[in-house]
Amino acid sequence: MASRLIVISPPGMIPKEAATLNRLFASGLQCYHARKPECSLETVRQLLAAVDPQYHPHIRLHQHHQLAQDFDVGGIHYPTKVLPPLPLQPYVVDSHRGSQSPSMAGSEGDALDSNFGAMSSTSRRTLVQSTSLHSLEDLQGGKARYGALDYAFLSPIFDSISKKGYAAAKFDPVQLRTLLQEHGKQLPVIALGGISAENCLQALDMGFQGVAVLGSIWEAQDPVAEMERFMQQLQKHA
Repeated sequence: MASRLIVISPPGMIPKEAATLNRLFASGLQCYHARKPECSLETVRQLLAAVDPQYHPHIRLHQHHQLAQDFDVGGIHYPTKVLPPLPLQPYVVDSHRGSQSPSMAGSEGDALDSNFGAMSSTSRRTLVQSTSLHSLEDLQGGKARYGALDYAFLSPIFDSISKKGYAAAKFDPVQLRTLLQEHGKQLPVIALGGISAENCLQALDMGFQGVAVLGSIWEAQDPVAEMERFMQQLQKHA
């Protein structure tokens, strides 16, 4: 993968969030997860409207998936509790304002591209789909189990930065590496939880295909500079 970094939004709105997000994209961010459990549909709509449209394909929606009808976002994320029945079917939406639904129409679920980018077509697009996993058992079965799922988060890998007191899971390192090697090429698994610029290479060494960050970015004095520090670190990994 050319890009191994995903940034996740704060759960609520923060001052100048859209402006900061535009700066993050302009500085090279390829994938942004809009996780807004504390925000209404209209609030998320306003955030997307304030983001430069050229960056919409790099955004994934955790809530308010219907906004994919109005904005050319690149994908949707299913929190564990709302994951549809497996295996997932491709999720096809008309650009911009078509009715969206999981569908067998079109090709089989395309893999996540090298920049976590959205798939494209003339008038319809297949949204990238992701979810959150929390146990090694969840990794069993890989692509055959999850169908058109394009990638998944596994957490918590380290002690959380944004959720104080949320400790790392004690995953068996041998079993973890085995499962990541077995399924990672078809279904990339992204490390989440307590990821910092200091330990992100450790996560890749465990076998993860990328890292997702929240607290390290949004608690930094300069989120853009901190993201660039991550990118410099990740470039060191062969």
